Amino acid sequence: MGELRFELEEWKQRNHFINELKSYWDRRGQSCQWDYLFDREDTFKDYDPDSSRYVWDNVYKKIYAGKRDEWAFEEIFDFQNLRLEGWRLVAPAQKSESWDNMVRLGGETDFNFKKGCLRKQNQKYERYKELIERENDFSEEEKEAYLCKLDWCERRTHSLENFSVMLIPGAMNNCKGRGRDRIDKFIYLLNLFFQERNEEREKQQEDEYRKKAALAENGDEECREACKNWIHISSAAGGKAEYKIKCRQALYQYLALFDDVYDYCAKVYKMEKDLTEELIASGKKVDFSNGNDVVHYMNLAERYWQRKHELIFPDKKTDAE
Repeated sequence: MGELRFELEEWKQRNHFINELKSYWDRRGQSCQWDYLFDREDTFKDYDPDSSRYVWDNVYKKIYAGKRDEWAFEEIFDFQNLRLEGWRLVAPAQKSESWDNMVRLGGETDFNFKKGCLRKQNQKYERYKELIERENDFSEEEKEAYLCKLDWCERRTHSLENFSVMLIPGAMNNCKGRGRDRIDKFIYLLNLFFQERNEEREKQQEDEYRKKAALAENGDEECREACKNWIHISSAAGGKAEYKIKCRQALYQYLALFDDVYDYCAKVYKMEKDLTEELIASGKKVDFSNGNDVVHYMNLAERYWQRKHELIFPDKKTDAE
């Protein structure tokens, strides 16, 4: 397997073949398995892709367990006895005095370029495509190339290089998934959390956020804008107050294992400091406003996938070799 990078002409050929294959099956009223270029959807069986048996065996156990990892997740979570929860496999916490069965580790999709979100404010691919198409700084040739790269990124959403682990409970996935599910914005918020982490203040902020969110639902534009920029990591939707407290405690205990956002990204995302810094800078933007923002984000995704590819397939020679 060669070095992972986007090549325009190669992608055009592959994408044309895949679209023809999909059309062939569509005409026959049958579903085509090649929804994604790099991993067949049936690879994941009946699981959520990021929490499937295939991904646990071929990604998480490779990069988080054993001698290859400088910080062994398997000492904290049981990677050998995965637990099925709905459509997801999770790793329960090893028994300890502070953590019980509610604390476990699940899978998460990192960069999300998926199509088909019904709520316009949460759309990824459709919004990014619109920004590229209307960008006046791009020539027609550049637009074509960037739209092809967007298709490439969309097809890579469920590729092995785009999965990482995330704590359950604590609703970190909800924090990341808010809006367009941007990993850069999540890392930006996580950095702010590490810089000024204070559990009591976080609780107060969350209570205030819920009040503003309720007003925003009733049409208060000022509160709606405030909620877009809200900074808080921990939350637990639903459940009794006691459960929410336990969720918060587990989240803070887990994040206390990391020195700062760079330590978190190095251990969870296997990300180098320079890429973390660029994602923090990109994440400051509440929403992307032009095509250049999208192109920069796609380039960050490509760099991230290149690094993960080397970790997941360490014995494969690159083109440079």
